[in-house]
Amino acid sequence: MSLVAQATGESRLAPEGEEATLRALLTRLLEVNRLAAQSLVAARIGLPSGEPMPGVLRAMGIRRIPIFWERRENPRVEIHVRLRRRRRLRSLAMEDA
Repeated sequence: MSLVAQATGESRLAPEGEEATLRALLTRLLEVNRLAAQSLVAARIGLPSGEPMPGVLRAMGIRRIPIFWERRENPRVEIHVRLRRRRRLRSLAMEDA
């Protein structure tokens, strides 16, 4: 039996831009929860521009999952992950990111 769990991370926009912010936020969220990018089953990504950036996700090994893009003032990533056993995923507050 597999379970689906959710975690979120929010951050301020880095001076390097949205791509760098998205990559750093998603990497940190996966590292904190000791997850591989391939374990994602869906994601909701909010960026100030609201523009999709699938190249960043492909470079991280995230493919063939539903990604919902939205416009948000502060960058935010919500991931949904398939787990083999019940465990609580850790979300990142803006101060942690």
